[in-house]
Amino acid sequence: MQAPVVNPPKGHVLAVDDCAAMLQIMRASLESFGYSVEAVDSGWAALEAARHASFDAIVLDVEMPGL
Repeated sequence: MQAPVVNPPKGHVLAVDDCAAMLQIMRASLESFGYSVEAVDSGWAALEAARHASFDAIVLDVEMPGL
């Protein structure tokens, strides 16, 4: 019996949205296409995440309160 093939992620994506439902949809969609996803719910959290990790792409809401 062979072990299942595990493909590495296509890339590491930061998803940012202040709406929890939309953030969940973004995460699920990106993961279904093979991306690893870090999801945060504010612009400030996104800035902090970007300081501490490298991302191949950032997908965000264009209207973030507080920024």
